Amino acid sequence: MALRVIAGQARGRKLAVPEGDLTRPTLSRVREAMFNSLISLGLIDQSRVLDLYAGTGALGIEALSRGASAVTFVENQFEAVQTLQTNLITTGFKCRSVIMYDDVDVALEVLRERENEQMFDVAIIDPPYIFDGWPDLMRSVPSKVAVVQSNRRISMCGDWQVLNFKRYGETTLTYAVRTAAHTHQNTTHIPPHHRSAHAPTRTTQPYQHTSTEPHTHVHNTIS
Repeated sequence: MALRVIAGQARGRKLAVPEGDLTRPTLSRVREAMFNSLISLGLIDQSRVLDLYAGTGALGIEALSRGASAVTFVENQFEAVQTLQTNLITTGFKCRSVIMYDDVDVALEVLRERENEQMFDVAIIDPPYIFDGWPDLMRSVPSKVAVVQSNRRISMCGDWQVLNFKRYGETTLTYAVRTAAHTHQNTTHIPPHHRSAHAPTRTTQPYQHTSTEPHTHVHNTIS
């Protein structure tokens, strides 16, 4: 399928997609609806964004294109990480990006240790539709606001208040804000109207391009 950045600095840039069903890129109309909602609430410009189950990176790259200051991508599939690296080069956003090649639970543990409890402004969460570990996952997400993509409505744990659901065909977007009792920073108020073999070494380093081989930029920095 053809996948392009919808709006902003990299508007129209074509994004690479792995062959087969390794990833499930978000449909353009769903991405557009998601970011229109977030932008209308002032949640993208100069924000720090966490893209979990990043796949091709289309959602995090859309955030960068529309003004996010930095995005941390988390992905555990080797081919998807290679594709994500290629897409960051294509769009020119590698210097504002961090790729963590690891399982989401491991990456979140590292982020909690390294971020010193500083929260991301927005987390975009797009796991496989069969995923069912939402309470444990959401308790670990270090973000003030979350947008969850699934094929059904998601029930959040007590750390989060669900604000709204939006349905687009088979896809449901769940918007939630972290409750004040579970954050050391003020949360953003959102009104109700409003996801291998020979794998590279895992990483939390800012992505830097020094070669035409994407996997050569992934270095082990996890202590």
